[in-house]
Amino acid sequence: MGSGFINYFNRFGRQWQTYVQAEANIAKNTDSLGQFYVRNNVGDTVPLAALTTIRKTEGPEFTMRYNLFRSEQLNVSAKPGFSSTR
Repeated sequence: MGSGFINYFNRFGRQWQTYVQAEANIAKNTDSLGQFYVRNNVGDTVPLAALTTIRKTEGPEFTMRYNLFRSEQLNVSAKPGFSSTR
């Protein structure tokens, strides 16, 4: 219910990016998942709620990366009487 990149398309001599995103008031309420419809394997439209299960989880707000690998930033200070140089 956040946003996601779909694809690129060309129009008016430019390349455009396509994203899909629900409006904020809908995205906040998981019960509104039934308002989104997708096509099933035979081409009929069904509510997304019929195909999914929602559970609440917690995680980091964002993930830092270095050369595409997850990384961590450390901010440290030396104790009094110690130096950061040798």
